[in-house]
Amino acid sequence: MEQLVPSGNDSNSEESNTNNDDLKDGACSTFGFNDSSWKTDFNLIVEGKTLHVSKVVLALASPVFDRMFQSDFKESKSSELELPGKKLEDVEEFLQCIYPSSLATVTCEKALQILPLIEEYQVSQLKPRCEEVLLEHVNGETSTENLFRVLNEACCYDLKQLQNKCIDLASEKPRKELVESNEKYTIPPDVLNKILLKVVGKFEEVVNKMEKINEDLFSELETLGTWKSYLSNAVTKADSLSLNGDFKWKGKIVKLEVPVKKNKAAEEEVLISDFPLKVSVAITQGYTQGGGWEEWLISNTSFSFLVYQRDNARCSIKLVYVIENRYMNKKSVIVKSDQTFQLLYQRARNNGSNNKTEQIIKYCEIEDESKGFLIDGIVKVVVHIFLAKHKI
Repeated sequence: MEQLVPSGNDSNSEESNTNNDDLKDGACSTFGFNDSSWKTDFNLIVEGKTLHVSKVVLALASPVFDRMFQSDFKESKSSELELPGKKLEDVEEFLQCIYPSSLATVTCEKALQILPLIEEYQVSQLKPRCEEVLLEHVNGETSTENLFRVLNEACCYDLKQLQNKCIDLASEKPRKELVESNEKYTIPPDVLNKILLKVVGKFEEVVNKMEKINEDLFSELETLGTWKSYLSNAVTKADSLSLNGDFKWKGKIVKLEVPVKKNKAAEEEVLISDFPLKVSVAITQGYTQGGGWEEWLISNTSFSFLVYQRDNARCSIKLVYVIENRYMNKKSVIVKSDQTFQLLYQRARNNGSNNKTEQIIKYCEIEDESKGFLIDGIVKVVVHIFLAKHKI
């Protein structure tokens, strides 16, 4: 099996292994387990080999050994214990970790080796050390197979923090790798269910983001469709807008969402040729030619004098309004302002003048939702502002 440490940390792994070998050599010089001495009074037989150990050390580290050496057990009268089914290397690593003066370092591989012995002999103080080491070395670069190997150990030995981290990392892995790894390391169903829920949650996040992107794209398509109609019918011919050829005109687009709620305006400030303007549109009462009052979609364009700090200036403005039809197969309504109007700024007086209010279209002409102009209580209005600035 590949190392748990990612390939980018190979040098660290080699250095760690070298250090561990040095530590093991140092430990063997004190507790070699191969030779009997005054420090040893018990033997463990593993794979036919005798390991010389101390009952006191084993009993202090393990409640299981402590009970075993009590007078009621046969081991208390015997000088040796055979450990069938155990690997010699694993038992030696386990002993190096519980002997107080061995200074053995717990590595990833060593942690996986000794966890079964830690559980069997209830050496609880070693569990956090093993979990900490494994937590440090599993990350996004860990292969799915290695991740499942560690997750399997975390489930077997109730290492909660390690289990949670492995679940998070597994939820990022490809489905095929998850299936293949689970066939090799059988993970409990409840843990697999947690991974699945994480995967579903991440998928839902992606879907929500894609839906938002689609909404934005659809909105842009609607606007592009509106402006395609508008440009082909109005903007391409300057004379149709009656723009004075002696002036240098500049244009800007403002998109407003006007609520049906009466007298509640949608507004936006724009800057054209260093000239600040505020454009607002609302549904409100307007005067009719017959002398009565009726609801209109009404615009107001004004000069924002608190922002403007330059010399005296006058600008000519013409407006074109597009009331968007949000049914793609229907046409939007284009309303061109009949006249050019001027805004004047005089620095000495620090004010602006000649605000312009226009009646765009009667509300009764667009209020029927089946026509496509009013949807969800909103009328979308695109205002194209043409401005020519003059010195005074």
